[in-house]
Amino acid sequence: DSTPAEDDPYDSGITVVPRVPSGIDGVKAVFICGDISAGWSEDTELAARTGAASLIDCAQDVFAGRYANGFVLARPPSHHAVGNADLARNGSQKNMPLGFCHLNSIASAVANLRANSPNLRVCIFDFDVHPGNGNEDTFWNDPSVLTISIHEEGIWPGEGTGRPEYVGGPNAVGSVVNFPIPEGGGDSEYYYVVRDHVIPHITRFAPDIIFIAAGYDALAGDAYADQELTPDWYGWCIAELLGLAIAPLVLNLEGGYTPENVVLAIGTSIDALGGTPAAAFLDRMAIRPLSKSSEAHNKRVCYARRVSIEDSGGSPAAAPSDEQDEPQVDAGPDVNAAVQFKAEADAKKAALEVEMDALPGKINKKARAAKLKQVLEIEKSPEYVDACLVISGRPAKFGNFLRGLRRIAS
Repeated sequence: DSTPAEDDPYDSGITVVPRVPSGIDGVKAVFICGDISAGWSEDTELAARTGAASLIDCAQDVFAGRYANGFVLARPPSHHAVGNADLARNGSQKNMPLGFCHLNSIASAVANLRANSPNLRVCIFDFDVHPGNGNEDTFWNDPSVLTISIHEEGIWPGEGTGRPEYVGGPNAVGSVVNFPIPEGGGDSEYYYVVRDHVIPHITRFAPDIIFIAAGYDALAGDAYADQELTPDWYGWCIAELLGLAIAPLVLNLEGGYTPENVVLAIGTSIDALGGTPAAAFLDRMAIRPLSKSSEAHNKRVCYARRVSIEDSGGSPAAAPSDEQDEPQVDAGPDVNAAVQFKAEADAKKAALEVEMDALPGKINKKARAAKLKQVLEIEKSPEYVDACLVISGRPAKFGNFLRGLRRIAS
Protein backbone atom coordinates (compact mmCIF):
# COMPACT_ATOMS: atom_id res chain seq x y z
CA ASP A 1 0.00 0.00 0.00
CA SER A 2 1.63 3.23 -1.14
CA THR A 3 -0.92 5.49 0.51
CA PRO A 4 1.17 8.10 2.39
CA ALA A 5 1.33 8.37 6.14
CA GLU A 6 -0.83 11.05 7.77
CA ASP A 7 2.22 12.98 8.99
CA ASP A 8 4.07 13.01 5.69
CA PRO A 9 4.85 16.76 5.15
CA TYR A 10 5.32 16.32 1.42
CA ASP A 11 1.80 15.16 0.66
CA SER A 12 -0.15 18.27 1.68
CA GLY A 13 -3.43 16.43 1.43
CA ILE A 14 -2.50 14.69 -1.84
CA THR A 15 -3.54 11.04 -1.60
CA VAL A 16 -1.77 8.44 -3.71
CA VAL A 17 -3.84 5.34 -4.30
CA PRO A 18 -2.27 1.87 -4.07
CA ARG A 19 -0.69 0.88 -7.37
CA VAL A 20 0.13 -2.53 -8.76
CA PRO A 21 2.52 -2.15 -11.69
CA SER A 22 2.25 -4.68 -14.47
CA GLY A 23 4.18 -5.19 -17.65
CA ILE A 24 7.44 -6.55 -18.90
CA ASP A 25 9.22 -8.05 -15.85
CA GLY A 26 7.34 -5.62 -13.64
CA VAL A 27 9.85 -2.89 -14.49
CA LYS A 28 8.51 -1.05 -17.51
CA ALA A 29 4.78 -0.89 -16.89
CA VAL A 30 1.86 1.32 -17.71
CA PHE A 31 -1.29 2.44 -15.95
CA ILE A 32 -4.34 2.61 -18.13
CA CYS A 33 -6.65 5.46 -17.08
CA GLY A 34 -9.67 4.88 -19.27
CA ASP A 35 -8.14 5.49 -22.69
CA ILE A 36 -5.23 7.48 -21.24
CA SER A 37 -1.88 5.99 -20.26
CA ALA A 38 0.94 7.21 -18.05
CA GLY A 39 4.36 5.66 -17.82
CA TRP A 40 5.30 3.73 -14.70
CA SER A 41 8.41 2.00 -13.39
CA GLU A 42 9.62 0.82 -10.00
CA ASP A 43 11.13 4.27 -9.38
CA THR A 44 8.20 6.43 -10.52
CA GLU A 45 6.76 6.91 -7.04
CA LEU A 46 10.10 8.07 -5.68
CA ALA A 47 10.68 10.36 -8.65
CA ALA A 48 7.23 11.96 -8.35
CA ARG A 49 7.60 12.50 -4.61
CA THR A 50 11.10 13.90 -5.02
CA GLY A 51 9.85 16.34 -7.64
CA ALA A 52 7.02 17.50 -5.40
CA ALA A 53 9.34 17.80 -2.40
CA SER A 54 11.84 19.79 -4.48
CA LEU A 55 9.19 22.29 -5.54
CA ILE A 56 7.95 22.61 -1.96
CA ASP A 57 11.48 23.41 -0.75
CA CYS A 58 12.14 25.77 -3.65
CA ALA A 59 8.89 27.69 -3.12
CA GLN A 60 9.55 28.01 0.61
CA ASP A 61 13.05 29.37 -0.02
CA VAL A 62 11.85 31.85 -2.63
CA PHE A 63 8.89 33.02 -0.59
CA ALA A 64 11.14 33.49 2.45
CA GLY A 65 13.45 35.68 0.36
CA ARG A 66 16.44 33.35 0.42
CA TYR A 67 16.36 33.29 -3.38
CA ALA A 68 14.90 35.81 -5.82
CA ASN A 69 13.19 33.17 -8.00
CA GLY A 70 13.40 29.44 -8.59
CA PHE A 71 13.21 26.68 -11.20
CA VAL A 72 12.74 22.98 -10.43
CA LEU A 73 13.92 20.70 -13.23
CA ALA A 74 12.31 17.40 -12.30
CA ARG A 75 10.27 14.69 -13.97
CA PRO A 76 7.64 13.29 -14.11
CA PRO A 77 5.56 16.43 -14.80
CA SER A 78 2.56 17.26 -12.63
CA HIS A 79 0.06 19.73 -14.09
CA HIS A 80 -2.51 17.14 -15.25
CA ALA A 81 -2.79 15.53 -11.81
CA VAL A 82 -5.63 16.80 -9.61
CA GLY A 83 -4.63 17.52 -6.03
CA ASN A 84 -7.87 16.11 -4.58
CA ALA A 85 -9.93 13.40 -6.27
CA ASP A 86 -13.18 15.03 -5.18
CA LEU A 87 -12.27 18.08 -7.27
CA ALA A 88 -11.68 16.28 -10.58
CA ARG A 89 -13.93 17.59 -13.33
CA ASN A 90 -14.18 17.97 -17.11
CA GLY A 91 -12.29 14.81 -18.01
CA SER A 92 -9.67 14.85 -15.23
CA GLN A 93 -8.88 11.52 -13.59
CA LYS A 94 -9.74 10.68 -9.97
CA ASN A 95 -6.84 9.23 -7.97
CA MET A 96 -5.09 8.16 -11.13
CA PRO A 97 -2.13 9.44 -13.13
CA LEU A 98 -2.92 11.37 -16.29
CA GLY A 99 -0.71 12.49 -19.14
CA PHE A 100 2.57 11.35 -17.54
CA CYS A 101 1.60 13.18 -14.30
CA HIS A 102 1.32 11.35 -10.95
CA LEU A 103 1.38 14.02 -8.22
CA ASN A 104 0.55 17.71 -8.44
CA SER A 105 3.72 19.44 -7.30
CA ILE A 106 2.39 22.99 -7.52
CA ALA A 107 -0.70 22.10 -5.46
CA SER A 108 1.60 20.56 -2.85
CA ALA A 109 3.81 23.66 -2.75
CA VAL A 110 0.80 25.98 -2.41
CA ALA A 111 -0.61 23.89 0.44
CA ASN A 112 2.71 23.99 2.29
CA LEU A 113 3.07 27.77 1.90
CA ARG A 114 -0.46 28.26 3.18
CA ALA A 115 0.36 26.42 6.38
CA ASN A 116 2.15 29.57 7.53
CA SER A 117 0.49 32.11 5.22
CA PRO A 118 -3.22 31.26 5.10
CA ASN A 119 -4.10 34.47 3.22
CA LEU A 120 -1.58 33.82 0.47
CA ARG A 121 -2.59 34.98 -3.02
CA VAL A 122 -1.21 32.69 -5.71
CA CYS A 123 -1.09 32.84 -9.48
CA ILE A 124 -0.43 29.65 -11.46
CA PHE A 125 0.45 30.40 -15.08
CA ASP A 126 0.68 27.37 -17.35
CA PHE A 127 2.27 27.78 -20.80
CA ASP A 128 2.52 24.05 -21.54
CA VAL A 129 0.93 23.25 -24.90
CA HIS A 130 -1.70 21.13 -23.10
CA PRO A 131 -4.34 22.56 -20.74
CA GLY A 132 -3.39 22.87 -17.08
CA ASN A 133 -6.46 20.92 -15.98
CA GLY A 134 -4.95 19.56 -12.76
CA ASN A 135 -4.23 22.98 -11.28
CA GLU A 136 -7.48 24.42 -12.63
CA ASP A 137 -9.57 21.68 -11.01
CA THR A 138 -7.67 21.71 -7.72
CA PHE A 139 -8.26 25.44 -7.21
CA TRP A 140 -11.54 25.70 -9.13
CA ASN A 141 -13.48 27.21 -6.24
CA ASP A 142 -10.63 29.07 -4.53
CA PRO A 143 -10.75 32.85 -5.06
CA SER A 144 -7.23 33.31 -3.66
CA VAL A 145 -5.67 31.32 -6.53
CA LEU A 146 -5.66 32.59 -10.12
CA THR A 147 -5.02 29.80 -12.63
CA ILE A 148 -4.14 30.77 -16.20
CA SER A 149 -3.59 28.26 -19.00
CA ILE A 150 -2.58 29.12 -22.55
CA HIS A 151 -2.60 26.01 -24.73
CA GLU A 152 -3.19 24.69 -28.22
CA GLU A 153 -6.87 24.74 -29.08
CA GLY A 154 -8.54 21.32 -29.09
CA ILE A 155 -5.41 19.42 -28.08
CA TRP A 156 -5.32 16.40 -25.72
CA PRO A 157 -7.03 15.66 -23.34
CA GLY A 158 -9.71 17.01 -25.70
CA GLU A 159 -12.52 19.51 -26.08
CA GLY A 160 -13.74 18.96 -22.51
CA THR A 161 -10.69 20.61 -20.95
CA GLY A 162 -9.25 24.11 -21.06
CA ARG A 163 -12.28 25.85 -22.52
CA PRO A 164 -12.56 29.66 -22.21
CA GLU A 165 -16.06 29.19 -20.74
CA TYR A 166 -14.49 27.58 -17.66
CA VAL A 167 -14.10 30.52 -15.30
CA GLY A 168 -14.10 29.03 -11.78
CA GLY A 169 -16.55 27.80 -9.16
CA PRO A 170 -19.38 29.72 -7.50
CA ASN A 171 -17.07 31.16 -4.85
CA ALA A 172 -14.34 32.05 -7.33
CA VAL A 173 -15.94 33.19 -10.57
CA GLY A 174 -13.24 34.69 -12.77
CA SER A 175 -10.35 32.98 -11.00
CA VAL A 176 -9.84 30.47 -13.83
CA VAL A 177 -8.55 31.71 -17.19
CA ASN A 178 -8.23 29.48 -20.26
CA PHE A 179 -6.88 30.98 -23.46
CA PRO A 180 -6.67 28.39 -26.25
CA ILE A 181 -4.45 29.31 -29.20
CA PRO A 182 -5.13 27.82 -32.65
CA GLU A 183 -2.85 25.20 -34.13
CA GLY A 184 0.25 26.67 -35.77
CA GLY A 185 0.59 29.52 -33.28
CA GLY A 186 4.07 30.96 -33.09
CA ASP A 187 5.95 33.72 -31.30
CA SER A 188 3.64 36.48 -32.54
CA GLU A 189 0.38 34.80 -31.53
CA TYR A 190 1.70 33.82 -28.11
CA TYR A 191 3.33 37.22 -27.60
CA TYR A 192 0.05 39.10 -28.03
CA VAL A 193 -1.90 36.67 -25.84
CA VAL A 194 0.56 37.12 -22.98
CA ARG A 195 0.94 40.87 -23.44
CA ASP A 196 -2.73 41.72 -23.95
CA HIS A 197 -4.49 39.09 -21.86
CA VAL A 198 -2.28 37.16 -19.43
CA ILE A 199 -0.35 40.11 -18.01
CA PRO A 200 -3.48 42.23 -17.36
CA HIS A 201 -4.99 39.33 -15.40
CA ILE A 202 -1.86 38.90 -13.29
CA THR A 203 -1.48 42.64 -12.75
CA ARG A 204 -5.06 43.00 -11.55
CA PHE A 205 -4.85 39.97 -9.28
CA ALA A 206 -1.54 41.11 -7.69
CA PRO A 207 -0.38 37.71 -6.36
CA ASP A 208 2.16 37.19 -3.61
CA ILE A 209 3.88 34.44 -5.60
CA ILE A 210 3.64 33.21 -9.20
CA PHE A 211 4.06 29.54 -10.06
CA ILE A 212 4.76 28.74 -13.69
CA ALA A 213 3.88 25.32 -15.06
CA ALA A 214 6.78 25.44 -17.50
CA GLY A 215 6.00 23.09 -20.35
CA TYR A 216 8.13 23.36 -23.48
CA ASP A 217 6.01 21.30 -25.87
CA ALA A 218 4.68 24.33 -27.78
CA LEU A 219 8.13 24.55 -29.39
CA ALA A 220 8.28 24.04 -33.15
CA GLY A 221 8.83 20.38 -33.97
CA ASP A 222 7.50 18.89 -30.73
CA ALA A 223 6.23 15.35 -31.25
CA TYR A 224 3.03 15.89 -29.23
CA ALA A 225 1.83 19.24 -30.58
CA ASP A 226 1.57 21.52 -33.60
CA GLN A 227 2.73 24.93 -32.39
CA GLU A 228 5.70 26.92 -33.66
CA LEU A 229 7.32 28.72 -30.72
CA THR A 230 11.04 29.49 -30.68
CA PRO A 231 13.22 29.21 -27.55
CA ASP A 232 13.44 33.01 -27.38
CA TRP A 233 9.70 33.33 -26.71
CA TYR A 234 10.14 31.52 -23.41
CA GLY A 235 12.99 33.81 -22.39
CA TRP A 236 10.92 36.85 -23.30
CA CYS A 237 7.89 35.58 -21.37
CA ILE A 238 9.86 34.92 -18.18
CA ALA A 239 11.75 38.21 -18.43
CA GLU A 240 8.52 40.11 -19.06
CA LEU A 241 6.88 38.63 -15.98
CA LEU A 242 9.94 39.43 -13.91
CA GLY A 243 9.84 42.98 -15.23
CA LEU A 244 6.40 43.47 -13.71
CA ALA A 245 8.06 43.26 -10.28
CA ILE A 246 4.79 42.05 -8.77
CA ALA A 247 5.85 38.74 -7.21
CA PRO A 248 8.66 36.18 -7.32
CA LEU A 249 8.49 33.37 -9.88
CA VAL A 250 8.80 29.65 -9.20
CA LEU A 251 8.98 27.48 -12.30
CA ASN A 252 8.19 23.76 -12.40
CA LEU A 253 9.20 21.73 -15.44
CA GLU A 254 6.24 20.15 -17.22
CA GLY A 255 6.08 18.87 -20.83
CA GLY A 256 8.49 19.09 -23.74
CA TYR A 257 9.45 16.10 -25.85
CA THR A 258 12.07 17.23 -28.34
CA PRO A 259 15.18 17.35 -26.15
CA GLU A 260 17.41 19.32 -28.51
CA ASN A 261 14.85 22.14 -28.60
CA VAL A 262 13.75 21.91 -24.98
CA VAL A 263 17.28 22.40 -23.70
CA LEU A 264 17.53 25.65 -25.68
CA ALA A 265 14.22 26.95 -24.30
CA ILE A 266 15.17 26.02 -20.75
CA GLY A 267 18.41 27.88 -21.39
CA THR A 268 16.61 31.08 -22.40
CA SER A 269 14.34 30.72 -19.35
CA ILE A 270 17.37 30.49 -17.09
CA ASP A 271 18.94 33.45 -18.87
CA ALA A 272 15.82 35.47 -18.09
CA LEU A 273 15.89 34.39 -14.45
CA GLY A 274 19.53 35.47 -14.42
CA GLY A 275 18.68 38.98 -15.53
CA THR A 276 18.62 39.04 -19.33
CA PRO A 277 15.98 41.67 -20.19
CA ALA A 278 12.90 41.00 -22.28
CA ALA A 279 14.14 43.33 -25.02
CA ALA A 280 17.15 41.09 -25.64
CA PHE A 281 14.88 38.21 -26.58
CA LEU A 282 12.55 40.44 -28.60
CA ASP A 283 15.52 41.50 -30.73
CA ARG A 284 15.83 37.88 -31.89
CA MET A 285 12.09 37.33 -32.41
CA ALA A 286 10.20 38.21 -35.57
CA ILE A 287 7.01 39.64 -34.04
CA ARG A 288 4.45 40.40 -36.73
CA PRO A 289 1.23 42.40 -36.37
CA LEU A 290 -1.61 40.15 -35.28
CA SER A 291 -3.47 38.70 -38.26
CA LYS A 292 -7.17 39.38 -38.69
CA SER A 293 -8.01 35.73 -38.05
CA SER A 294 -5.95 35.66 -34.84
CA GLU A 295 -7.47 38.93 -33.70
CA ALA A 296 -10.98 37.57 -34.33
CA HIS A 297 -10.12 34.37 -32.46
CA ASN A 298 -8.85 36.28 -29.44
CA LYS A 299 -11.99 38.38 -29.37
CA ARG A 300 -14.14 35.22 -29.45
CA VAL A 301 -12.19 33.78 -26.52
CA CYS A 302 -12.64 36.97 -24.50
CA TYR A 303 -16.33 37.16 -25.35
CA ALA A 304 -16.93 33.52 -24.36
CA ARG A 305 -15.19 34.13 -21.06
CA ARG A 306 -17.08 37.33 -20.31
CA VAL A 307 -20.47 35.74 -21.08
CA SER A 308 -19.62 32.75 -18.89
CA ILE A 309 -18.65 35.05 -16.01
CA GLU A 310 -21.94 36.91 -16.30
CA ASP A 311 -23.94 33.67 -16.61
CA SER A 312 -22.19 32.37 -13.48
CA GLY A 313 -23.33 35.38 -11.51
CA GLY A 314 -19.95 37.08 -11.54
CA SER A 315 -19.23 40.72 -12.23
CA PRO A 316 -17.75 41.85 -15.54
CA ALA A 317 -15.09 43.49 -13.38
CA ALA A 318 -13.68 39.98 -12.91
CA ALA A 319 -12.37 40.33 -16.47
CA PRO A 320 -9.68 42.75 -17.65
CA SER A 321 -10.68 45.74 -19.74
CA ASP A 322 -10.17 43.82 -22.98
CA GLU A 323 -13.00 41.48 -21.97
CA GLN A 324 -15.64 44.00 -20.95
CA ASP A 325 -17.19 47.18 -22.20
CA GLU A 326 -16.54 49.46 -19.23
CA PRO A 327 -14.66 48.94 -15.95
CA GLN A 328 -17.17 48.34 -13.18
CA VAL A 329 -15.76 50.34 -10.26
CA ASP A 330 -16.94 53.00 -7.86
CA ALA A 331 -15.83 56.41 -9.07
CA GLY A 332 -13.71 58.55 -6.78
CA PRO A 333 -10.87 61.07 -7.08
CA ASP A 334 -8.13 58.42 -7.24
CA VAL A 335 -10.15 56.21 -9.58
CA ASN A 336 -10.94 59.07 -11.92
CA ALA A 337 -7.29 60.09 -11.98
CA ALA A 338 -6.26 56.48 -12.61
CA VAL A 339 -8.74 56.11 -15.46
CA GLN A 340 -7.45 59.30 -17.05
CA PHE A 341 -3.82 58.27 -16.58
CA LYS A 342 -4.43 54.79 -18.04
CA ALA A 343 -6.39 56.18 -20.98
CA GLU A 344 -3.53 58.53 -21.85
CA ALA A 345 -0.98 55.74 -21.45
CA ASP A 346 -3.07 53.38 -23.59
CA ALA A 347 -3.29 56.05 -26.26
CA LYS A 348 0.50 56.29 -26.30
CA LYS A 349 0.71 52.51 -26.56
CA ALA A 350 -1.78 52.46 -29.44
CA ALA A 351 0.19 55.14 -31.29
CA LEU A 352 3.41 53.15 -30.86
CA GLU A 353 1.69 50.01 -32.13
CA VAL A 354 0.48 51.88 -35.21
CA GLU A 355 4.03 53.03 -35.82
CA MET A 356 5.24 49.45 -35.37
CA ASP A 357 2.70 48.15 -37.89
CA ALA A 358 4.02 50.68 -40.38
CA LEU A 359 7.49 49.09 -40.20
CA PRO A 360 7.12 45.80 -42.10
CA GLY A 361 9.85 43.46 -43.25
CA LYS A 362 13.10 42.14 -41.91
CA ILE A 363 14.90 45.40 -42.56
CA ASN A 364 12.75 47.12 -39.90
CA LYS A 365 13.12 44.40 -37.27
CA LYS A 366 15.23 46.52 -34.92
CA ALA A 367 12.94 49.51 -35.32
CA ARG A 368 9.90 47.38 -34.46
CA ALA A 369 11.71 45.97 -31.44
CA ALA A 370 12.45 49.50 -30.24
CA LYS A 371 8.76 50.41 -30.49
CA LEU A 372 7.79 47.24 -28.64
CA LYS A 373 10.27 48.09 -25.92
CA GLN A 374 8.58 51.47 -25.44
CA VAL A 375 5.17 49.79 -25.19
CA LEU A 376 6.48 47.35 -22.58
CA GLU A 377 8.07 50.14 -20.57
CA ILE A 378 4.67 51.83 -20.32
CA GLU A 379 2.89 48.61 -19.32
CA LYS A 380 5.33 47.63 -16.59
CA SER A 381 5.86 51.09 -15.14
CA PRO A 382 4.84 51.30 -11.46
CA GLU A 383 2.40 54.13 -12.28
CA TYR A 384 0.63 52.05 -14.94
CA VAL A 385 0.45 48.96 -12.73
CA ASP A 386 -0.91 51.02 -9.84
CA ALA A 387 -3.46 52.72 -12.10
CA CYS A 388 -4.79 49.30 -13.18
CA LEU A 389 -5.06 48.22 -9.54
CA VAL A 390 -6.83 51.41 -8.45
CA ILE A 391 -9.30 51.12 -11.33
CA SER A 392 -10.10 47.55 -10.26
CA GLY A 393 -10.87 48.77 -6.73
CA ARG A 394 -7.66 47.50 -5.11
CA PRO A 395 -4.96 49.55 -3.37
CA ALA A 396 -1.87 50.66 -5.29
CA LYS A 397 0.81 48.01 -4.88
CA PHE A 398 3.88 50.19 -5.24
CA GLY A 399 2.58 53.15 -3.26
CA ASN A 400 3.65 55.61 -5.92
CA PHE A 401 0.54 56.05 -8.04
CA LEU A 402 -0.43 59.56 -6.92
CA ARG A 403 3.22 60.59 -6.64
CA GLY A 404 3.69 59.46 -10.21
CA LEU A 405 0.68 61.50 -11.30
CA ARG A 406 2.02 64.59 -9.58
CA ARG A 407 5.39 64.13 -11.28
CA ILE A 408 3.75 63.74 -14.68
CA ALA A 409 1.50 66.74 -14.06
CA SER A 410 4.48 68.88 -13.17
